[in-house]
Amino acid sequence: MRAGFYNIRDYGRPARRTQIKEFITRQHLDFVALQETMKSSFSPADLRVIDPLSKFAWHHSLVMGHSGGMLLGVNEDSFDVLGWGSGAFFLRVDVRQLDTSKEWSLFVVYGPADHRKSGYFLAELSHAVGACPLPLVVGGDFNLIRGSEDKNNDNIDWPRVHRFNDCIANLGLWEICRTTALYTWTNRQLDPFRCMLDRVFLTTEWETLFPLCSLVADTIIGSDHSPLILSSGEELRKRSPYFFFEKGWMERPNFGEIGANLGKENRELKAEIQSQIQALDSEADSSGLNGEGWALRYHLEGQLTHISKVEEEYWRQHSRVNWLTEGDANTAFFHAFAM
Repeated sequence: MRAGFYNIRDYGRPARRTQIKEFITRQHLDFVALQETMKSSFSPADLRVIDPLSKFAWHHSLVMGHSGGMLLGVNEDSFDVLGWGSGAFFLRVDVRQLDTSKEWSLFVVYGPADHRKSGYFLAELSHAVGACPLPLVVGGDFNLIRGSEDKNNDNIDWPRVHRFNDCIANLGLWEICRTTALYTWTNRQLDPFRCMLDRVFLTTEWETLFPLCSLVADTIIGSDHSPLILSSGEELRKRSPYFFFEKGWMERPNFGEIGANLGKENRELKAEIQSQIQALDSEADSSGLNGEGWALRYHLEGQLTHISKVEEEYWRQHSRVNWLTEGDANTAFFHAFAM
């Protein structure tokens, strides 16, 4: 089992949907927990962009003002959905794992950036988690820190920190340690503020079900948050041996030469750029980056976003079917991929 928690900062932004689809595919996710979608509704066409084979059951929350919104998906090839739940700051799904019959709950949260509402968020979280009868995991963007080590400056509201820690302790939750990132949020300046805002908490009952669980933070691309990937420690599913032909390939003038290798150059270029970004992130965590280092990191990230935007625009212009209307895809074949 693998679950991805990702504050995406606007589902409709150019290239964002391509990035989400690649995130789901690359990480072999069974659960997709997106925060700050900034969308009040999702049409089948919206979801087909990131879930072209319709493998996931989806549930979403409404946007509050000009921000917020969550989208939660469950891979129905691996899980039965027993029920959904929601509140102002969370979505919940109760599931049964098909291969083991284990039953448990997953919560995705999006805590308010306006800290005048933090008390309401913690009260709702306490009630919802406390009332859940199943082993559970809670993850997402809490917009709260737990100590001085979660921030690269000294501007800390200690009463708010204590309230957050007291809430977690009273619920009997423990935080699973992440690897590969010291912080999960940045304000993307040349001398950036960096914080640990994105977390995953477990109950002891859930840990008993999955004693080999682990958490990693993926590279920040496009958003200002690191995606978190929770693994149960079980063996990953094998990728499908089936090849999916994309009709638009035939419209490339050199299709006969490149055939099924279409996009190989872009994949290799994106992998190389991402490797450079990861090296800079490691340097930032260990010894720090100067302004030039951060400028280079943002430039490389911009290149990745640009490649995704060009790919979206190429298919919009060259597909025989009008699969994209005002940024919203409506065909499945373009997005088909091997799971």
